[in-house]
Amino acid sequence: MRTQTAALLLFSILIAAFGYFNRPGWNQNSRLDVLHAIVMKGKLAINDYHINTGDKAIFNGHFYSEKAPGIIPLALPAFVFSLFVTESRGLFIDSPQGWALSSWITTVGTAGVLTALGGVATFALLAAHLKRRDAFLVSLFLFLGTIAFPYATMLFSHAPVIGLIAIAQWAVFAPQGTAADRGKVFAFLKHWLPKLVGILLCAIGVITAVGLLLPEGISLALLAFLALGSFLLLVLAGLTFYVSWHERAMRKGRDLWPPTRDILAGVCLGFAIASEYPAAIAAGGILLLAAWIPSERPLRIIVAAVPPLLLVPLNNFAVTGNIFSLAYAGHASFPVWHTPLLGFRKPALNGFIGLLFSEYRGLFFWSPFLLLAFVGWLDRRLPAVLRWSSLGALSLTVLALSGSSVWEGGGAVGPRYLAPCIPLLALPVAWGFRQFRRLGILLGALSVFLMFLALSVDPMPSSAERHPLLNIYLKAFPVGIDGAWNLGGRMGLSGMVSLLPLLIVVTVLLVVALRGLRLPEEGTRSAA
Repeated sequence: MRTQTAALLLFSILIAAFGYFNRPGWNQNSRLDVLHAIVMKGKLAINDYHINTGDKAIFNGHFYSEKAPGIIPLALPAFVFSLFVTESRGLFIDSPQGWALSSWITTVGTAGVLTALGGVATFALLAAHLKRRDAFLVSLFLFLGTIAFPYATMLFSHAPVIGLIAIAQWAVFAPQGTAADRGKVFAFLKHWLPKLVGILLCAIGVITAVGLLLPEGISLALLAFLALGSFLLLVLAGLTFYVSWHERAMRKGRDLWPPTRDILAGVCLGFAIASEYPAAIAAGGILLLAAWIPSERPLRIIVAAVPPLLLVPLNNFAVTGNIFSLAYAGHASFPVWHTPLLGFRKPALNGFIGLLFSEYRGLFFWSPFLLLAFVGWLDRRLPAVLRWSSLGALSLTVLALSGSSVWEGGGAVGPRYLAPCIPLLALPVAWGFRQFRRLGILLGALSVFLMFLALSVDPMPSSAERHPLLNIYLKAFPVGIDGAWNLGGRMGLSGMVSLLPLLIVVTVLLVVALRGLRLPEEGTRSAA
């Protein structure tokens, strides 16, 4: 099986898992309120929508989302597309049914797609260091066995940030290969992209026809698939344009690939920081690594990061009237953030342990697969700059957050504020997986089960519950599964049965991928 085919199968598994679930909440509604206000009202204030969320700020008698602004422009294309879908169904987008459908489409088209692309980028990076089958498994466990999974199903910023940093990490550090190697990749894309576009067009036509004939509850689920297919169609169209553009440049003797990767890395890092402020530490780790490259690449990355970073001061000025004042300072529900340091104090031991090892929010408790990073950090074959950048980014982020009065992140599963560090753990974890493969598979399967369990029952448990695994998830599973928040439930299934369509699709794709990856690539067989 070709590496490109394996990457496509990985993307399909991830997007199927991410797109299958959707759950509303304050955090998600805060961003959706901004999208509705911008598109439907032409303004940033969410006065007409704020009643559905407590994550809002008050300035001069107007309500605003207090969230970082970076995710909004990333979500606008999917939201605008959801507007056309809802109107085609005769639904007003601000009605309860229209809101639910547009929320699902926007979440899949933003959090789902960006996180899945991050998984593919991680696979491409790891494939240069591991056997392709192992790289596939590590990438799968990193994106289904960590908090990337539950947050990719909701319009939080954490999962998209994981995806953006993973893409940036690949763009900076993955081998660029020779011009001949890249020519093979572009030839592969040129061959398959038209076929994929044709398949998607046929699938969209079939889904549209079926959706018009079936009952409303089922057709809404099919429309979610329709939205995903249409959004992927736009992505493939853009990729086709780039492949054609690059081919014309190569004929003129210009290689656009290296500067394109640097620009992509900078844009992704800029949007990551503008979407989740703690991501600045992880992004700094990648820039630190890039600084070791003796060329103009770091400068290109920094320059490309500036435009998305400007979203922060522009949003601050639009909301507060001061480019240096964050909207958090006017939070309506958490007055602790009204303090000059937004509730931050000196680092605390309970926050440090809680973020890493506790059942309450522990990174390594909920994702034991990440414990392999310790093996990687101790392995001297891992380049020192990779070891210290990943370890330093995680340590600094934990130290900074441990002193926050809200380090637990409210009602959430796992340490959502540590999300930006997860992509940087990919290479240390891969080094550990290479040494302890069987243990890695066991820990990975356990991590996926824990995330799937939390997502199926309730990905936003009360912050007052200190033992969510014992007191919520293990007691509720499987009778506590609410099919209203997954596509199986929308199709009329209930409880555990509502998860069967996803399990069947993922199992089939996974078997196809793993069986195909047992064989070497065609080029390797020919050389042998």
